[in-house]
Amino acid sequence: QSRFRSNIELQSSLSVDRVSDDKAATTTSKEEESKGIRPLHQNWWPVVTVDSLKEDRPNQIRVLGKPLVTYFNQKDEEWKVLDDMCSHRFAPLSEGRVLNGNLQCAYHG
Repeated sequence: QSRFRSNIELQSSLSVDRVSDDKAATTTSKEEESKGIRPLHQNWWPVVTVDSLKEDRPNQIRVLGKPLVTYFNQKDEEWKVLDDMCSHRFAPLSEGRVLNGNLQCAYHG
């Protein structure tokens, strides 16, 4: 891996909270759409340098205040980024383990 491959990119893993004026934060105005402007969560972001991550375990990170987990998938030979929450038990996936290229919850496997 190159030392300069420091961008772990995320796109669809960020969920959007509702704002108070009945518009979702994902809503863009016609003016923004015509200019090609997208909301923050719909863009690719560098979130952490690869040098600071451990390939053998999940790594907890935060982007825009949102807890995320990143791990190295050896099958695909790339870093993956997900919400840091198990969809079944809502436990932090960053406390789990990587098994056969998949992120496994520490609480229920």
